[in-house]
Amino acid sequence: MRSWRSKQLFVWFILALSTVLAGCLPQTQQADSHLQLIQQRGVLRVGTLFGATTYMQAQSGETGLEYDLAHSFARYLGVELQMVPVHHIDMLFSKLEANEIDLAAAGLTPTSKRRNQFRFGPSYYQVTQKVVFKKGNRWPLSLSQVPGELVVMANSAHAEKLTEKQQQYPDLKWRESANDNSDSLLMKVLSGDIDYTLVDSTQLDSMRRFHPELSVAFSLDDEQNIAWAFSDSDDDSLFGIAIEYFSWINEQGLLAEIEHKYFSHINEFDYVDTRAFIRATKRKLPRYRKLFERYAQPIDWELLAAISYQESHWNPKATSFTGVRGMMMLTQATASGVGVTDRLDPEQSIMGGAKYLEKMLARIPDKVPENERMWFALAAYNVGYGHLVDAMRITEIRGKNRYAWLDVQESLPLLRKRQWYKQTKFGYARGDEPVRYVRNIRRYYETLLWLERQASRKKELERQQDRFSNINELMEKLEEPEEQPSNTDEAEAVPAAEPQATPQQ
Repeated sequence: MRSWRSKQLFVWFILALSTVLAGCLPQTQQADSHLQLIQQRGVLRVGTLFGATTYMQAQSGETGLEYDLAHSFARYLGVELQMVPVHHIDMLFSKLEANEIDLAAAGLTPTSKRRNQFRFGPSYYQVTQKVVFKKGNRWPLSLSQVPGELVVMANSAHAEKLTEKQQQYPDLKWRESANDNSDSLLMKVLSGDIDYTLVDSTQLDSMRRFHPELSVAFSLDDEQNIAWAFSDSDDDSLFGIAIEYFSWINEQGLLAEIEHKYFSHINEFDYVDTRAFIRATKRKLPRYRKLFERYAQPIDWELLAAISYQESHWNPKATSFTGVRGMMMLTQATASGVGVTDRLDPEQSIMGGAKYLEKMLARIPDKVPENERMWFALAAYNVGYGHLVDAMRITEIRGKNRYAWLDVQESLPLLRKRQWYKQTKFGYARGDEPVRYVRNIRRYYETLLWLERQASRKKELERQQDRFSNINELMEKLEEPEEQPSNTDEAEAVPAAEPQATPQQ
């Protein structure tokens, strides 16, 4: 496995080679390569689009699949990262053509038209294009049956695909919007402003967690590749090192980890469950929110609430045939161990569940990456720490990384199979259940975070409106003309003139 040190040596080798080759040119032709300019600048400028699956600025900082990949690439080059987010794909490609960014990373499909203008790196995941409508509207089964207005983002891969399809469907009509991105088009489908749109499967999967009314009519063709875009120039220095980078993260398993982080828990969509969860956040959650906030520290209260929903659907009287009870579904032994005397008391149950989760977190090996420790702890919360350790051992036997959740979650279901569990200390377990358990909690957790952001934005908007309203009222008062006193008042208000002394004669 190549270390960060060996990667740096490779990068400096490329730079040195570029310098030697440049020295062979006549003096008037010498110029720094693109990679050298980035090294001298100390900053990699990556253009992207705002979106749930690309780039977002959250309270915890910058996030998104493209951000994680770009941040890793900047480390690979030994420079800082500067993300340059824009709202529309036209702006993104304009910046790339004008050399205002070094590359574009925004879930881009290398279409034929785009390949004539730009170069694309290796593919790092695939998507399908899906026609989307709001549940309850007419459900078309093909492009020939789309009855209403179909709107797509202007100059997008979706627009190009529809242009291709027009040969097969001569009557096909659509409108391209220069002011919308895929997320805003999905919101317009929900509001009824447009009837249909065409988006990538990953964007739809992400949005349906919050808006389950979004429905898939059908998909267009097979999966399409997603790749980074580079300017089409004779300078191959940055393009070449990017190819080396993607080869390296594939070897290291880093690419699979990043994709797992963003996509593994959103691929399976359950309309009924998602609707029920969102309803419960309005009807049940407010009764227990303060308790989650009180006992969640140091984790997010939304995560503790998500665990509780997965366990009991926020039902304080929940009881399982296995004997677990309450909001956090604690066993009698676990409850006793964390000081809970009444498992059906919501406050005691939430407090006990938080303490037990903290215990599980403390037992997770230090070699597990910080951003994955919670998934290991949740699996232990569900199936027991001993069975988690057994799964980690199986992972090692299989030649995988026992400290990577991506690999351990593949081994957990093997605890059902005799050929595997007979090699373990704690034996048989329903190992597929903690995998679903973790996936569901991640989905509920992210939905709660999104709902909180939406509520916060709404409150801030209301505060701004109140401030503007107060300012407008003040301005109106200032603009009101002052009342003019009447003649009588004026006479009373003006003192009589003092008599002037008469000059002596």
